[in-house]
Amino acid sequence: MSTGKVDVIIPVFNGSQYLKECLDSIESQTYREIHLIIVDDYSDDDSIEIIHQYQQRSACQVTLLKNDKNMGVSYSRNRALKYLEGQYVTFIDADDVLKPHHLATLVNCLKSSPARMAVTGGGSHLIINPKNIKRTKTYAFSDGLCEILGARGVEGYLWNKMFYAEDLQRSGIEFDNDIFMGEDLLFVCENFLFLRAPLIYHPPVTYYYRPNQASAMRKQLDKKGVIAKGDNWLVTYRKIFKLLQPQRAKLDQKVIDLATTQYLASINDLISNLVEVGELQRARQFQSEYFKFRKHLVARVMLSPYFSIKRKVSIAQKVRRNYLLFKK
Repeated sequence: MSTGKVDVIIPVFNGSQYLKECLDSIESQTYREIHLIIVDDYSDDDSIEIIHQYQQRSACQVTLLKNDKNMGVSYSRNRALKYLEGQYVTFIDADDVLKPHHLATLVNCLKSSPARMAVTGGGSHLIINPKNIKRTKTYAFSDGLCEILGARGVEGYLWNKMFYAEDLQRSGIEFDNDIFMGEDLLFVCENFLFLRAPLIYHPPVTYYYRPNQASAMRKQLDKKGVIAKGDNWLVTYRKIFKLLQPQRAKLDQKVIDLATTQYLASINDLISNLVEVGELQRARQFQSEYFKFRKHLVARVMLSPYFSIKRKVSIAQKVRRNYLLFKK
């Protein structure tokens, strides 16, 4: 195993529109010890051709894996984890772009601290959390876990984090193939619980993700998609509770409280989304549970330091809208 090499894992499925830009941003990294592991998930566009062209001109070591059929992002990432060669591991989505110092920043964060996980700022954090810290900060285990579960910078995203390869190999933890929303949050939480070590956060943005505009437009969400995504998030948080339960006696109570708050917020989000696509009857199935947690949710969110202002406003607005619906 190399002493300083970074394994960069990229799952690709029909990513030809932005893939070249993504790969070019990797080629432009100031940190040069890069092993790129690309997993093509049975693309039927020009993705493979773009990857082959990149292999021919790249100074990076490139390993290309091809799935025999479309298996999903979790399967693809799990497959890539079997090909690690370096000391560090990070993940990138095929339509995103890195600033030239992204990898160097993450590596330097790990080298300069006792942390076992490094986190950098992502493109969405430019506006969402203006009160967020501006300087690099190391969080102890409990505080770090709250930052991962929270919604103000660190969060549970995969793409803004770097791990030690030996830690992922030692834990043997894989991505859950049964969920398609929050699989990164579950993976990050499970590994962090395994490590029980600090994390280091560098807030300045070095990673720019490309928002899925279609998913951001509520009117374009079909009923089936809303139900599937909402149910999936509830399953994700139930799985997180299952992870926390055996360690509950060792965990700070604020971790349990935050996980509970996020679960309730997911129910609140699901109710609101169901209403927007006309699924009123299904939304009312959560009515009794909603009235039990409504006041507690708003109080918890507003008093919590782990939610951005934007997220707090969003939750409060949805709570009020759902209340007006159920009072009719």
